[in-house]
Amino acid sequence: DDRRSSPEKLRRSPTTEDKPHSAEENHGSILYSDGELEDDRSTTWFFAYGYYMSFSSLQKRGVKARFRDAAVIKDPHLKMVFRHKGGQATLERMSSSQSPRFPPLVSSSGPGGTSAPPRVHGVLYQVSKEDLKKVQAAERGHGFVLTSIEVETYDGSVQRSAQALVSGPLSHLLGDEVIPPERYMKTLREGAADNFLDPVYQAWLSGIETVPSTGLPSEYFNCPSRYISVTFFILAMILAANVLHSYL
Repeated sequence: DDRRSSPEKLRRSPTTEDKPHSAEENHGSILYSDGELEDDRSTTWFFAYGYYMSFSSLQKRGVKARFRDAAVIKDPHLKMVFRHKGGQATLERMSSSQSPRFPPLVSSSGPGGTSAPPRVHGVLYQVSKEDLKKVQAAERGHGFVLTSIEVETYDGSVQRSAQALVSGPLSHLLGDEVIPPERYMKTLREGAADNFLDPVYQAWLSGIETVPSTGLPSEYFNCPSRYISVTFFILAMILAANVLHSYL
């Protein structure tokens, strides 16, 4: 893509109040670059729109970000929905006539201006490939997989193909959207504030209805694909048993 910026342009431009004096002083293991960055084979790009917008979430995985900036997904048809097992967020492609349970507010921030349809906001990180493997390994057990999406920073100066976590194909996608748990949304809201996401987007996150995080009902865990896979497994076992019986 000719519009992608060169490595020399990749920089975060914090305000005087925002610019950290040291990683340890501000956010523990989170590292920043306030100057030029170097693209090298040891690093990759990771876009977080949910749990990993929060610094504490990255710290738990031992991830160090070399660069971070607020960004949006370029494709307006990709929507954030709360359909992952447990009421967590994932991405779903929708047509112009479809809408998520919690439609985002229209904002003038970011590429496209007020006439552009709402898009998913998040944080674009540059991390080492080894650190991204830590995230991948940790989230695999929760049913998330990495996929490649096109993102751009608010000012459009950085446009990248980045890895993002989405629901895996089996056993973790709910039949319908649910109201997200309060503890999970608290993490998203803190991450959005930490990274200075668009105020209108933050207001939308703050206005999303939540439920208590403990004692979630069965609808938060009943994934249709789970029962489909179990059914196929049972049928396969019956077929195998019949084949074995025919040889006896």
